[in-house]
Amino acid sequence: MNSGENLTSKIAIGTRGHFSIGNISKKGEFWGGVYHIEVVAGWTIDKKTWMIVDFTDMKAAVSRVLNSGFEHGFVVPQESRKLAERFRKKGMNIIETPGWSLEWLPIMIFDRLRVALREPAHLRLIRLQSVPGNICQVEAGDERIKVGKIRNPKRRSSWECNLNFGHRIIGLWKCETPHSHSWKPKIRFNRELMTEEYTFITAKIEEKLKKSWQWKWVFQTSDDFWLSISSRKKHIKELSSPPTTEMIAMEMIREIEHVLRKTGTDIQLVHFELWETPTNFVTT
Repeated sequence: MNSGENLTSKIAIGTRGHFSIGNISKKGEFWGGVYHIEVVAGWTIDKKTWMIVDFTDMKAAVSRVLNSGFEHGFVVPQESRKLAERFRKKGMNIIETPGWSLEWLPIMIFDRLRVALREPAHLRLIRLQSVPGNICQVEAGDERIKVGKIRNPKRRSSWECNLNFGHRIIGLWKCETPHSHSWKPKIRFNRELMTEEYTFITAKIEEKLKKSWQWKWVFQTSDDFWLSISSRKKHIKELSSPPTTEMIAMEMIREIEHVLRKTGTDIQLVHFELWETPTNFVTT
């Protein structure tokens, strides 16, 4: 991250899904497997809802696209239409791709999600994993297929922890009742840290996050609900905005960056994720 760049200006949300398909190779070999997908949307937060898009809407759109055209499908390239027609007569769900490579799938999913999402302009990227370690990625504005290996973060350049706290969001029916999540913030630094430095820095970050969030209820300052339990104010964390996952992530980023500045080192936060559930996350 460049000096002075605000990481919160690149906030995004994501969700995961998966589907099972079969395919045929150019040599006539039959294959199949389960494909895992990550869909990321950003960067603009709606000042009415204080969210980018509703997780429920996003998950529903991903589910519709995968279940209506990809789940239990069989991939056949367009140049083999006779083969595709034979399979269709057998009642098979055929997915026609422009070429033999399964790397066309993320582009096809990307295009269909643009139609399925209420706010298609928010769609940023789709990452498809076929076998452990192999990914295909498509980004908005650069719809060329990017293929590569998943790089496991260096042991001393990334860190994560678990936090338990609850929140309540006024006006969002499913979140108006105070409820809790097991949150997982994940961070990556701008360089690899030596063991002693890593231990010192991450201990400071963990201390700050746990003091600020662990076992607390997060409410908006204007929410009068928490006033009724103000005798337990030490268990309350106030935010000036509604405590959506996006706004909680932005607050955590500010807290982590404050800790890093106080250490007086050149260490910077270059990537942040906040997992609300095993499938829903906010990222930068």
